[in-house]
Amino acid sequence: MEIFRVAQHSDIDAIFKISSEAGTGLSTVPKTVEGVEKYVSSTASFMSGNYNANSVLFVLEVNGEVVGISGIIGQTNAICPFWSFEHKTITTVRAGNQSKVEHEALQLSSKFCDYSELGTLLLSQKAMGKGLGRLLALGRMAFINSHREAFHNKLMADIRGWHDQQNVSPFWTGLSSKFLNVPFEEAERLLSYDKDFLLNSIPLEPIYLQLLEKQVRSCIGKANDNSLGAVKMLNAAGFSTTNFCNVLDGGPALECKVQDTIVAKTESVVGGFSNNVLSDRTLQYSGTGYEFRATIGHADQDNGIVSERAKFNFPDFQNSPIKLSRLSMSKQVREVRLKQRVLS
Repeated sequence: MEIFRVAQHSDIDAIFKISSEAGTGLSTVPKTVEGVEKYVSSTASFMSGNYNANSVLFVLEVNGEVVGISGIIGQTNAICPFWSFEHKTITTVRAGNQSKVEHEALQLSSKFCDYSELGTLLLSQKAMGKGLGRLLALGRMAFINSHREAFHNKLMADIRGWHDQQNVSPFWTGLSSKFLNVPFEEAERLLSYDKDFLLNSIPLEPIYLQLLEKQVRSCIGKANDNSLGAVKMLNAAGFSTTNFCNVLDGGPALECKVQDTIVAKTESVVGGFSNNVLSDRTLQYSGTGYEFRATIGHADQDNGIVSERAKFNFPDFQNSPIKLSRLSMSKQVREVRLKQRVLS
């Protein structure tokens, strides 16, 4: 049985065991027991209605064992501005002959302030490669869809940038570290609470790509190898890749409005149960607050029918209706969204 639910204090040891396996570049993953305790306490405060607590942590249970975590940051700029690099083209008109010269550049931007962020998706080593990441990713969207008042209408995901086999980011070593005179891990920490850290270090003027080495340029908007699956899942769930990237390792930023996620666009309410073999694999969820649960199971999506097994996954289904959503956008819908983005 695979169940996605809100993290509780009894999960702290299991969560730390997973988070301690995380490498650099996962800025929203707590790396210490104290960090996990703070995240879980913040979650408890959020569940009590204090949305200023700002962060919610979830766990994924498989047969009662916690094997993964994911989270939501309620407001990206609650403590500090959320800075990104915008990858843009700057056009200059030459005096005299009025010819135009175009140069690609990176420029500091606060584009993603006033968003809610999907972050902290991490599986234990033994749980990787089993398709469990989809539930960790979509479960968060289902929670947001069930608690609209607690989150912004605009969602973003800051994906880990590309690192080599030695876990070194060429983007960091070739660009950001030149301005931020601290180790990568310290820069991550300072970004979380020092609102002037970047503004006092990185220029607001455009940084022209011609000045950067080819390897650094190739990392702009490039996801880490281990994050490619997450990007694919988010794209299938309605998120679009943007021309913004992480200021430390160049990882891509994705965005989507809540109502445009696959969860919101395909949501329906279960109307019955069946012992028959059902062919549709769907996201199924129910409840609010600490009672929220989600799983992936078989259903007849068009007729709102789920397997009898759902009664065991959602024991309070008579008081809290079970909802269904599809797992990904159809190929046709994704092609339309891609064309719309190109035209815009």
